[in-house]
Amino acid sequence: MKALFILFQQNRLYNIILALVAVLFFSTFYLVILHSTYSTNEAKGGTSFNGMNRYSLSVLKNDATIEQLHNFDEQLKSSNKATPYVAKNVDMYISQFSGGEDFTPLKKKEKAGASPVLGIQVNEYAQKLNSFELDSGRFFTAKEFQDYSPDQPLPVVLGSSFFNLYDVGQSLTIEVFDTKVKAKIIGFLASSQTIVTAELAQQGLSHAVLFPTQHYAQTPAETDTFAHASLMNSANSMLLSTASKIGIRDVMTEISTKANFWSVAIVGAGGNVVNIFNSIVKANSTFIWGLFLAISIGSAIALFVLQPLRNKRQQTIFTILVLSGMRKRELFKYVRIEWLIMITLGWLIPLIPFFIVSQMAILQLVFYVFGSLVLVLLLMIILKNRTTIQEVVGR
Repeated sequence: MKALFILFQQNRLYNIILALVAVLFFSTFYLVILHSTYSTNEAKGGTSFNGMNRYSLSVLKNDATIEQLHNFDEQLKSSNKATPYVAKNVDMYISQFSGGEDFTPLKKKEKAGASPVLGIQVNEYAQKLNSFELDSGRFFTAKEFQDYSPDQPLPVVLGSSFFNLYDVGQSLTIEVFDTKVKAKIIGFLASSQTIVTAELAQQGLSHAVLFPTQHYAQTPAETDTFAHASLMNSANSMLLSTASKIGIRDVMTEISTKANFWSVAIVGAGGNVVNIFNSIVKANSTFIWGLFLAISIGSAIALFVLQPLRNKRQQTIFTILVLSGMRKRELFKYVRIEWLIMITLGWLIPLIPFFIVSQMAILQLVFYVFGSLVLVLLLMIILKNRTTIQEVVGR
């Protein structure tokens, strides 16, 4: 290990250069991964979704007040740059239900004698964009998305499998959002209807109970659990927009500023580095990708050129170490270890800051770690082939 320390002392300048080149190389590699894997999801589900990108909102505070959620919903609804799309699965129970186990969602059990069924809360945009077909009855009206209170009948549209159990206009006692309410059946879906959700591109609706999200003219009481849960679902919505992942963050900054509510993350829109990077790429994509390619190739060439230069200029110290009794193979091993330490340092330096500013992107980190390990392995193989014992000791 003393020999390794001597080599580091003699090669300080070259080691600094080597580490800087490695930082540049791996930083470029990390940026390419971030840009390549942070992609906008194209919204799918029918012709109504064509031309729009899909993003997901996620509320970071489970204890957000109903006033905060109401203000955020108002600003989100009034935005003309993004369409909030809500299609959320919720726990629902029907009292005195005779439909049988076919209607029971996975891992759900009866609750106080009421049978579990699949409830899906939809907003007006989900109803419009999915182009549902009805077997009988009607869909939700604009008024039914406004100012519902649990003392009123909750309008519901049932899947086709409910058709032989109930009739349009019939009332049900259901529990949703831990609140017992009277529901009124206003329609039945035709068979084979599906809906786009955040989890599934096509979720079947034959055994589902659809009910509307709610907007409120006035802030509901903090004790109104139904209103709180409904507004939370609206906040945890998908956004459909023609905006890029750069533009959607600007849109959400504007909405959060007006609502004074910042505890919302945008999934699929990238982090700060991704935003800056994509802004530059958007301005001149060909130039930037060419620059990245040049940096990568230049860095790789520099890494290979530096090692022979280091060996060539350090023949004196190599000879001294050999004459002091060090075997040539051992010296060669220390040269490789010294090189690997500098490369590893260049690999680690970009890792932590890029991981933080990319909003703790785990998938991109995994790609970087495994991809760069493969690159380091290839570099070590090439180094071994380019550096021989004879070259090291200056025969």
